[in-house]
Amino acid sequence: MVDTIENIVRSSLSFAEVSDTWNRIYCEVCGDGSRTKGPRGGWLLQGELCFYHCFNCGVDSNFDPNREIPYSREMFKVFKAFGIDTGDIQKIIFAKKLNRTPGNVDKPQRPKYDIKELPIPDHFYKLSDADSGNVIAAKARNYLINERFIDPESYPFYLSTGIVNSNDPKERALAKILVNRLIIPSFRNGIMVYYTARALDDSSKTRYIDASTPKTNVIYGFDKLHSSSKGPLLVAEGFFDAHHLKGVAVLGNGISKAQVDILNSSQRQKVVVPDKNKKGDSRKLAEQALELGWGVAFPLIGSCKDITNAIAKYGKLYVIDSIMKNVCYGNAADLATRNYYNLS
Repeated sequence: MVDTIENIVRSSLSFAEVSDTWNRIYCEVCGDGSRTKGPRGGWLLQGELCFYHCFNCGVDSNFDPNREIPYSREMFKVFKAFGIDTGDIQKIIFAKKLNRTPGNVDKPQRPKYDIKELPIPDHFYKLSDADSGNVIAAKARNYLINERFIDPESYPFYLSTGIVNSNDPKERALAKILVNRLIIPSFRNGIMVYYTARALDDSSKTRYIDASTPKTNVIYGFDKLHSSSKGPLLVAEGFFDAHHLKGVAVLGNGISKAQVDILNSSQRQKVVVPDKNKKGDSRKLAEQALELGWGVAFPLIGSCKDITNAIAKYGKLYVIDSIMKNVCYGNAADLATRNYYNLS
C-alpha cells in the first residue's frame, strides 16, 4: 500500500510544534541561522499536498502529485535536506499516474465565482491623463504622495468628471459625488471588476464609496495570486497597505468564503497583515487567518494603526523587514494576537 505524503513527512521529522496547520521546525536547508529566534521553518500538510517555507532563508515550495511536475528542484532540495526518502514520494507520484485517465492530467480545480466585468463609466478618466491645471488631480497627487507615500504613476488611479449622458437621477448623483474622490479600481485579467472611491477631503462624512457590485467575490491584486514570487502572499485589509506590500487586499477586516477560496487558489503561502486600530476590529481578520492555517504578521510598529502609517514613521524597508521577521502560526500566533491588541 502506498503511503501518504503526510505520513512520510511526519514519520521522518521531529516538529518543534505539531499542529493541523503549520508544523514549526528548524530549517535544515539553511540551518536556521544561529537558532536563537526559535524554529523559522514550517511544514503544512493538507491531504495529498504539502508545503514548506522558511522565514530565515526564504525557501518556499510545495508538493502536489496532481501536477504534471509534482515538485520543483527547490522542493527536492528541501526533501533531501530533511532526509526524507524521495523514493517513497516517487511511489505516490507513480500510483497517482496509474489512476489517471490516459491523455488527461488531473489538475486541482480552482473555485469559480461570478466575478463580472464592471464597465468603466464614461465620466471616469485616468489620473495620469489629467493636465497640470486640473485642481482635483493636483489634490489627488498630493494625497497619494504626502499622505499615502505612493507614486501616482504606480497604479491606474481614476477621477470623475461628474458629467454623465444619462437621465437616470442615481447615475447623475453618483457621478457628482465621485468628483472630489480618488477612484481606485480592482482588475482581474486586465478587466475592471470593482472600485472604491476615497474622499480627498477628510471633512467628507463618507470616506469611501464603493461600486454597487458585491465585494465579497473580489480582492485587490488578482494578478499577485499566481505570480512566480517565492515569498509569501501578504494579505492586507485595504488597498494602500497592499500596494506597499505588493500583496492583496480583502477590502475590510474580515474575509468572505469566496475570498478564502480565491486566495487559497494561490499556491503561495498566505500571511495576513492586519491593521492595529484601537477598537480592535482588525483582530477578526487575524483570528480568521489562524483558523485557516495561515500565518499572521505582527510587525514592531508601536502605536501605528496600519502599515502605511508605520511606513510614514519608520520607512518601508524597516516595516517590511519587521513583517517578515514577526510571522506567527497556531498557538503562538493566538498569544501574539492578544499582545498585539493589548488584550488581557
